[in-house]
Amino acid sequence: MAYRLLLGIGFIVLVSLVWMAGRGKTVQRVVQQDQALRKALGVHMIEKRQGDDTGFTVKTTKLIQISEDKFVFNNMDLRTGSGIYLKCGYAEYDAKQSVLKVPGELVLELPKEGINALVNGITWNRNKGEAITDNPVKVQGKGIMIRAKKAIFTDNFQRVSFFGGVYAKVSISYISL
Repeated sequence: MAYRLLLGIGFIVLVSLVWMAGRGKTVQRVVQQDQALRKALGVHMIEKRQGDDTGFTVKTTKLIQISEDKFVFNNMDLRTGSGIYLKCGYAEYDAKQSVLKVPGELVLELPKEGINALVNGITWNRNKGEAITDNPVKVQGKGIMIRAKKAIFTDNFQRVSFFGGVYAKVSISYISL
């Protein structure tokens, strides 16, 4: 009987460890939130740089300041002045480096072009205007569907280069000669 009890407890501990290992990022997020300098709910921010007409707006359900220049966003919606829309469940921003990291799923929409992209894990360096993902990318819209193993977005998401296993089905109207 004691052997079965120990075996049962061991099984529960093993399952718990496997479950927690799969949730490593979530556990890390909870620790970060406990170390927060400040927290705010229902935030709407507008940024306008001097000499730049584009700017952008950010809406987030929760903003957590981890340190003087590190922030965490939960359920973030970001719109650029050029009409690009980014949406993700979680993002980390380093204000000193001007780098936004989205470790999970990100939806990128270009409403003017009728195109959207689904990316899992991306790092956007705002100073360089470049965003890189080493994970699979899917871009689709009316007359276009592209899949690739990774991508680099440049010119603040206005241009994209696809790498590795690229599959493209593109209408002739998207091809500029």
